[in-house]
Amino acid sequence: KHENLTLALNSAQAIGCNVINIDAHDLAKGKPHLVLGLLWQIIRIGLFNQITLEHCPGNRRLNNFTNDVRDSEIYSYLLHQIAPLDAGVDMAALHEPDALRRAEHMLQQAEKLGCRSFLTPEDVVAGVYKLNLAFVANLFNNHPGLDKPEDMDLTAMDVEETREEKKHCPGLATLLTDGEKLDELLKLSPEQILMRWVNYHLDRAGTNRRLNNFTNDVRDSEIYSYLLHQIAPLDAGVDMAALHEPDALRRAEHMLQQAEKLGCRSFLTPEDVVAGVYKLNLAFVANLFNNHPGLDKPEDMDLTAMDVEETREEKTYRNWMNSMGVAPHVNWLYSDLADGLVIFQLYDIIRPGIVDWSKVHKKFSKLRKFMEKLENCNYAVELGKQLKFSLVGIAGQDLNDGNPTLTLALIWQLMRAYTLSILTQLTQTGHPVVEKEIIDWVNTKLVNAKKTSALRNFQESSLANAKVVIDLIDAISPGTINYDLVNHDENDEAKTANAKYAISMARKIGARIYALPEDITEVKPKMIMTVFACLMARDYIPNLDSRR
Repeated sequence: KHENLTLALNSAQAIGCNVINIDAHDLAKGKPHLVLGLLWQIIRIGLFNQITLEHCPGNRRLNNFTNDVRDSEIYSYLLHQIAPLDAGVDMAALHEPDALRRAEHMLQQAEKLGCRSFLTPEDVVAGVYKLNLAFVANLFNNHPGLDKPEDMDLTAMDVEETREEKKHCPGLATLLTDGEKLDELLKLSPEQILMRWVNYHLDRAGTNRRLNNFTNDVRDSEIYSYLLHQIAPLDAGVDMAALHEPDALRRAEHMLQQAEKLGCRSFLTPEDVVAGVYKLNLAFVANLFNNHPGLDKPEDMDLTAMDVEETREEKTYRNWMNSMGVAPHVNWLYSDLADGLVIFQLYDIIRPGIVDWSKVHKKFSKLRKFMEKLENCNYAVELGKQLKFSLVGIAGQDLNDGNPTLTLALIWQLMRAYTLSILTQLTQTGHPVVEKEIIDWVNTKLVNAKKTSALRNFQESSLANAKVVIDLIDAISPGTINYDLVNHDENDEAKTANAKYAISMARKIGARIYALPEDITEVKPKMIMTVFACLMARDYIPNLDSRR
């Protein structure tokens, strides 16, 4: 057994694993953080051996999580390689000369894959090892991009959680405050939910300590010690002896040893605890929550209210808003827009200077916060009317209440106005671009490229097969389309395949499309208009200097 384990370590070292501070005895004892660290290195090496970044200049490879990732180039190619065709991931970051903005755009693409992380653009450029490692681990867990070998039987690996188990933890209902509804809790940010969870267990532990942040409040390890003891199974042997250790570093080390008994000694070192490193402490608590929530479902609680999964349309709009760099990050459309602040930022991007910020309540008082948020929403509707939005029947109260239909109506007009404002800047016509101009441009482009297809309007049913979009892409960038891959059948499967191919090729030539294949096959006029508008913008960008 010892010889086998030694051979395993030697083999791991031979393929590039760092096996310092681990030996056969550690493997035999099954020390979790050492074994998992080794396994992750093996998986990482396997992952990057199997995913070929064939278009990456110089056949670059990832050898470390510090210097190799600072320029975001490897990340950009990796994201594009592992992303589903309909995810909307592009590589426009590679054309950005500023390293921070390049990293910011790359992280926006990762978010389209549902891979929010604790990584910031500054962390990428600085090459912060642990955060970059955690980022790639998150990508691997969600989008490994590895094909199943044809001769492998994976039935034994079918241990996937049910849809409901993956979507939520039923015990979250125990965290509700008086009068709070379950869907309101689920709209909170992950950080807020984790803080609520920690404080719930602190209350049950009988301590007066409460967690208000992931920096100063955790430096002394006291909150962590109470939390670990409270969530640990009775037979885990977790103790609170750390509380009797006067030295902060030794106290943190003892606390982490208790976390190790739960298989959760991840992300943090004693130094990180004492220094109060926000992102690493947040990741540590998130890991504890995922593995040992310690929450029981209330017997009289109906969990059907937890089914608040966002629609495709909502996700498209939310991703678009976050790609605009709004703050705070939009997690749930209706609650996060209820104070109007995100909407004002979007207005200011579409038409700089239109927002009179002296009329905006940026911070809310305890006594008047409801009225102040409503006043913001009323002003948001007023600005929409200034931009000639169709807002009949929409009042500030509707935005404040989170009325889905009316909120989405405003967001769509914001997205449309943004797309057309970009076109106006690029075409330099001096007046806002209207939809007829887009249609005329499409047909002129198709005729000049000797294509037989044409566009009459954004509602025609023939658009469902995506052939007009495909021809337009080839007209903009001749030779891009492989017409052998275009399906000429008229069934739903063929139309979907064409739509996916069209959007994939559009993004490949640099069009920043946020529509989905279903928007084309179902002939959603609003979203189809944005497809052609984004292609028009792409056509103008390379020729902008010559036009000037």
